[in-house]
Amino acid sequence: MYERAVKVTHATLWQALTDPAVINVHLRNGVTIFSDSPGEYRVSMKVSVGFMRPTVKADVRLGEIRETQGFALSISGKAMGASVTGAGSVRLDAVAGISEVTLFALSGSIETTGLLKKISDEKIHAATTDFLKNYFSSLENAAGI
Repeated sequence: MYERAVKVTHATLWQALTDPAVINVHLRNGVTIFSDSPGEYRVSMKVSVGFMRPTVKADVRLGEIRETQGFALSISGKAMGASVTGAGSVRLDAVAGISEVTLFALSGSIETTGLLKKISDEKIHAATTDFLKNYFSSLENAAGI
């Protein structure tokens, strides 16, 4: 579970989680996202596995979308004989009396195969947490709240 009070309005955070044009502004390290249809995204990124840096492409699908409140998500991706699959949910909650802060909660699980299986769950959790921290920091800085 990852939770954070994000210092942006509810509407801004929803857009930053569902609009690829907004999402791409805040992604770092060569990560890109694009979408051919609502709720379906393709993410492309370089991942370090030992001395290799393959490009990994993952499909992310949103489901059970509750406009501005949250959604279920699933992810699947493969590269160089390794794969990752996962499912989770995202929930957004307003903070009573503070319109410039939104509570974000992500829960879920992933499974890995191949070379990725050698990476500990703790390292995957730390990488995910670091990614979200950097993403939300960029979003907050842009909002200037």
